Amino acid sequence: GWFILIATIFLYVLWLKVLKQYYIAWKYRIEVQPKTYSSASDDVVEVRARMQAEMDRKAEEYAIKQKEIEERRRQEKIEDWERHKQGGGYRSRGRRLDEKTPPPDEKRPPKPRRVFQSGYNPLMGHSSGSSFRPARRTGGGGQGG
Repeated sequence: GWFILIATIFLYVLWLKVLKQYYIAWKYRIEVQPKTYSSASDDVVEVRARMQAEMDRKAEEYAIKQKEIEERRRQEKIEDWERHKQGGGYRSRGRRLDEKTPPPDEKRPPKPRRVFQSGYNPLMGHSSGSSFRPARRTGGGGQGG
């Protein structure tokens, strides 16, 4: 209770001595020079409009690019289907038919199997170094057994 009363009196005295002068000077500047404040707000509006126009332009470019990508994907699907109908395989996006790849009729040699180290066990972790071993669980109170 007393704290709120003392704080209120302190703020009122502060208003009378210091802040009222700053408030009057600020209000006078606004009344005498209104163009300064309105031109600043007009500048902000103009900058926002320019930024919005730039964002609209970028969004339009992005939409055009996305349409081109979608059209390219559609053409690839059509080509894949045509290739499938001709017996050339379906959806072979990973490799394109060119001079380096053999035609689909030829047999490829089988890939060599990857051989792991002897004693490899994926559940055991790394083969080098020591592994984590949790502390022994004992009863409460520090007494064993």
